[in-house]
Amino acid sequence: MRISLLLFALCFSTIFLSAQQGTALPFGADVIRCATPVKSQAQLDAYEKWLSDQIAYYQRDPAAQRAELEIPVIVHIIHEGEAVGEGNNLSQERVMTQFEALNDDFNGSIHPQGADVDIYFCPADRAPDGSILAEPGINRINRNSMGFSASPYSQNFVNETIKVATIWDPYSYMNIWVLDLEGNVLGFAEYPEGTGLNDLTDHANDQDDGVVITNNAFGRDPNELPAPYNLGRTTTHEVGHYLGLHHIWGNGSCGEDYCEDTPTAEEPHYGCPRDPFSCNSLDMYENYMDYTDDRCMSRFTECQKMRMRIALMTGLRRKELLNSTACIPNLNPPVAVLSSNIQEGCPGLIVRFTDQSENRPSQWKWRFPGGAPEQADAQKAVITYDAVGSYDVELIVGNSNGFDTILLRDYIKVKRGTEISAFYAEDFETGGLGWTVDNPDSGNSWSLSFAAIGSKVGAACMMMRNADYPRLGERDRLISPVISLRDRYSISLSFDHAYRQDEEDNQDSLIVRISTDGGESFPHRLFAAAENGRGSLATNSSLDNSFVPQRDDDWCYGGDVGLTCQELDMSDFQGFSQVQIMFENVNDNGNNLFIDNVILSGSCLPEKAADELVFRLYPNPTSSEVTLEFYHEVAEMIEIEVFNLLGQRLLKNSFYADIGEVSHSLWLEGMAPGTYFVRLAATTEQGVRKIVLTNK
Repeated sequence: MRISLLLFALCFSTIFLSAQQGTALPFGADVIRCATPVKSQAQLDAYEKWLSDQIAYYQRDPAAQRAELEIPVIVHIIHEGEAVGEGNNLSQERVMTQFEALNDDFNGSIHPQGADVDIYFCPADRAPDGSILAEPGINRINRNSMGFSASPYSQNFVNETIKVATIWDPYSYMNIWVLDLEGNVLGFAEYPEGTGLNDLTDHANDQDDGVVITNNAFGRDPNELPAPYNLGRTTTHEVGHYLGLHHIWGNGSCGEDYCEDTPTAEEPHYGCPRDPFSCNSLDMYENYMDYTDDRCMSRFTECQKMRMRIALMTGLRRKELLNSTACIPNLNPPVAVLSSNIQEGCPGLIVRFTDQSENRPSQWKWRFPGGAPEQADAQKAVITYDAVGSYDVELIVGNSNGFDTILLRDYIKVKRGTEISAFYAEDFETGGLGWTVDNPDSGNSWSLSFAAIGSKVGAACMMMRNADYPRLGERDRLISPVISLRDRYSISLSFDHAYRQDEEDNQDSLIVRISTDGGESFPHRLFAAAENGRGSLATNSSLDNSFVPQRDDDWCYGGDVGLTCQELDMSDFQGFSQVQIMFENVNDNGNNLFIDNVILSGSCLPEKAADELVFRLYPNPTSSEVTLEFYHEVAEMIEIEVFNLLGQRLLKNSFYADIGEVSHSLWLEGMAPGTYFVRLAATTEQGVRKIVLTNK
């Protein structure tokens, strides 16, 4: 089963604690993923009646559809008097990871069909009295000073006691309470009031409106939080309810969630199911409003986006949040900054550009003179440069406070020569464009990780979770897009990797294979290494728990243990236009493997003698017509001759070749099947290539 890598990008970081590693999970088998109260059919009908009127207005208002919405958030941390960062008194760093997760899930869709909701969550800077918070977005509450009983807390106690005593103005803040909940409850939320979904009997009033999350499921921290609820998706799910969304199975078996783009489901899904089917359709188990593991959640839909935005813009108390002054507004225009994955290479160079401007721009205007396309208006752009030359890149970014421009002269250099340079580079910072994952058993597999530290470029890399793989000997494959090696010479493949063996005698393996037929088969093994306890694959010493790189010397380029960074000769694949690279992991339940910075390097022209004319023939073999291609530095007549194996000349003619790329068709009709030699001769250069002629 080959799946788009973007679908797997939801596994931002993937270190999971497991019983086999000696760590007991704090969640029982009877975990309650969501305890948000189920609504009656009458309430659902009332909400739909209210919402249908709002949708009509919303769809006629393009400005409302485009508006960037912001919710000020205060996180009430209920603790037992512990020091900050210990026990229930969560660290500021943990809280900030939850803000990052919310903003990523709502605005950085990692699913090909996912929707960017354009709702942002800002840590409140100001307390209700107008004072500036020492820790933005955080209100620490010692339960002893409030007279609360010791945790864990029931849902009723939270609603009737804790919320009432600690809530901040719900017209100015989205309140989130983080505490130790009893009964394996992960979280619950209140629906928008004034929409038909809530009335006073639901506890949804000025005293308890908000979201509640148990502290073991709050934040995006795979190193400290227990799997499978360690990527912040419990909060994403509950905020979905806070903004009016229903579970994907609705109010019962095959129930209605009122979104046509979320297929009807019979019931919630747990874990990471494989293509679940119910109610006559495939279920959208990766939706944030299901019950699957955090690592398997990856999207809201366009309908869910519209419903949440309408609830926020028109619902009681929700709409007032948009006028709150709890977050100090950004009064600064953006500062334009851009980056690219590559800056120079041969003609046909493909460059991925990314805006990295400060102060959150909302408008982009790119100009790429000499590229295709020459303009773009999104945060990212993929541009192709076909002609030799140096090219400027310009980016204009703007927000409601102003605009800024960056112009980089001669930033992209396209050249043709014998010097070696990178012509393909993937650092996975933008999700691995075109890369796919082949996961035959639907178990653990390659996924994007942002938890690794020490990678050369940025924060992202690819991770293979061997540490908690339940089956031995499984093969999982990370596969590149199709890459053309036509007109590339002296080709090499390099990549960074990180691996530390556990203390058992496990032998995870990494194999690199090559396809020349566009992924139909991978018969060519370029590299293979298995960890044998002596550092044949490892980049640092052994480790008795789940490995995540934390420093430079965990990676091949920094470590002095085991395997160094690889630079593999790919000259045998020169001239092929349908090449794909496969990183194949063979699991032996050892430890996690990380791959980053995959680079193909080579030259645009081959090393050759001064009087040699280098050209290529294709197709070869052929039945009649063949194309000759070469790069020529002067304009002149070229003589062409064809000889048989006895040296007898069977054809001679000439053609005019201009400066630059030359392509000429040669017809061999009438010649018997067999092997021949084609000779090209210019004034100062000549070259010979073999051609095989076949029957039609």
